[in-house]
Amino acid sequence: MKIISSLIVSSALLVTTVSAKEGDIYAGIQASYPAYGASIKYDFSDKVAVQGVIGALGTIGSYNVRGIYRFMQKQDYWNIYGFGSVGVLTWGGTRYYSSETTLSIGGGAGVEWDWQKFLKEKFRFKFVPLYSSIEVGFSTGSFDYYDYNAGYIGAGIHYKF
Repeated sequence: MKIISSLIVSSALLVTTVSAKEGDIYAGIQASYPAYGASIKYDFSDKVAVQGVIGALGTIGSYNVRGIYRFMQKQDYWNIYGFGSVGVLTWGGTRYYSSETTLSIGGGAGVEWDWQKFLKEKFRFKFVPLYSSIEVGFSTGSFDYYDYNAGYIGAGIHYKF
């Protein structure tokens, strides 16, 4: 199931990448406990984006797609966003339990920081287009032996192409 989930998310990201124009794609790492891994974001507009996360590393694997809405920008170099996610959670099992996969949904809010604009405006320093984020969220899923409901703190770092 991990392979199928990875292929679905990768295919969706590839289609988005091929149709995107310069400056709309970000690639990086997203960590939202208990999963972390590779991430690609695509901006549909200044306010709306989609993000695919292949969180194959960690205690529980997470393969999901997020819809992101950026709220009013208070400053040029940071903004607040909300997100909703849908995806698949996987658990490798133990000696006594077999591995499991379940559908998951979640949501949350965070702050995104544009390092290039910040350093240019505050210190007149040229820097690469690098973005970082910190967020709080909630994810839920139902495995065979237990329900997974978790609040989490996450962080990400992405390079904008």
